[in-house]
Amino acid sequence: MAETLSESTGAGRLLDDLYRHRLFTDSRLGAEPIYQFHALFRHFLQRRATEALGGVDARRTMARSAQVLEANGDVEHAMELRIAARDWDGAVTVIHRGASALLKSGRWQTLERWIQALPAEIGECQARLLYWLGMAQVPVEPARGVATLRRAREAFRLSPDREGNRAWRHCCKRARWDRRRCRWLTSG
Repeated sequence: MAETLSESTGAGRLLDDLYRHRLFTDSRLGAEPIYQFHALFRHFLQRRATEALGGVDARRTMARSAQVLEANGDVEHAMELRIAARDWDGAVTVIHRGASALLKSGRWQTLERWIQALPAEIGECQARLLYWLGMAQVPVEPARGVATLRRAREAFRLSPDREGNRAWRHCCKRARWDRRRCRWLTSG
C-alpha cells in the first residue's frame, strides 16, 4: 500500500528503516506490515506536503490516498483524509455506503461526526444525509434525532429519491412496535 500511495518502489523499505531506527514510526503486523507515524511527526509531514504541493495538489493527493485506503478496508482513515481534503462528494459516498453498517454495529457517534464534518450546505440539504444523521442521533438524544428525522421526511417529500423514501418508510415500520414513538416520528 505504501508503494501505491507514494508511487515509489522503495517506500516499504523506507518505512521499515524508520521503524527499525525508532524514528517516530510504529509497526503492527498484518498480512503486510502496517506503519503509523507519531501524531506530531504525521502533522509535520502533512504540513510540509501541503507547502510543497500547494493546496489543490495536496487535496488531490489526499483524495487519491483515501481511495487506496478504502480499497484496503481502512474506511475510517480514508474518511479523515476526505474531510481534510474537503472531498465532499467522496465523503458523502463513503457515508451512504457505510451508514447502515455503522448503525448496526453501534457506531452512531462515528456516523454523526462524519455527517457533521460536512459543510452545512451539503449536510443540511440532502434528505438521505439528514435521515442518517437522525438515525445516528436517536439512540443518544431521541428528541434531537426525531427533529432531524422530521427534517429528513420533509426533504424526502420534495425529493425524487425513491430509495431514500423507502428508507424513511422502513424507519417508520421498524418503529411501529412502539406506537407512541411512531406517532412522534410521523406527526407534526
